[in-house]
Amino acid sequence: MRFTSKREFVESVDREHQTFVELVRSVPKSRYREPGVWGDAWTIRDLLAHLREWEQMCLGWYRVGRDGGQPILPARGFKWNETPRLNQAIWAKHRLESARKVIDDFDISYQEIIFLIKQLSQEELLNPGYFAWT
Repeated sequence: MRFTSKREFVESVDREHQTFVELVRSVPKSRYREPGVWGDAWTIRDLLAHLREWEQMCLGWYRVGRDGGQPILPARGFKWNETPRLNQAIWAKHRLESARKVIDDFDISYQEIIFLIKQLSQEELLNPGYFAWT
């Protein structure tokens, strides 16, 4: 979808996030470790940790680029065609974390993302290639 305004973009991001959170919250926490939600028998907890990690990578890319650096995309030791391997590494990194920690980190990460989005100008958000590192 191509957005025509920052407001439209922010509202869409927030709406989609809230819809996802409502869906996750409709599942009893006792089932957060049941496999089969996505991928290689991932659980809800795994999926939330995965999304949080990608949000944090995005924030990191932005900070490095903002400070004049060249972000390593998608992550050190990985190329874009290796995202399945990266996703497996993310899973392994977070697999032993408690559901409570994963949920808290997911909520905090979203607040960081939406804060950044609201700080950026419409041009920064909507113009592909605006940042030299993109």
